[in-house]
Amino acid sequence: MSRSKHIFKALDKAYRNALQIESETDDLKWIIFSDHHRGVRDGADDFLACEGTYIKALQYYHQKGYILLLLGDVEEFWENTFRRVLSSYK
Repeated sequence: MSRSKHIFKALDKAYRNALQIESETDDLKWIIFSDHHRGVRDGADDFLACEGTYIKALQYYHQKGYILLLLGDVEEFWENTFRRVLSSYK
């Protein structure tokens, strides 16, 4: 199977299995973050400088009953392995 067909197949599967939520927009309590670029806590880690503020924001919204949604580029896998990032941000 070609790489593009494999990608399309995986995306189709993700779409079919995606969680669907029906609700009025005004009732939604979501906090949406994207592009964290969490690395391995080194000088190239774009997230490191924001971590304290991010954690405080998460605590605030969690107490208010919000649901966290994370969009693309949460971890920096172009520069680091999954294991290194995961062990750096437990």
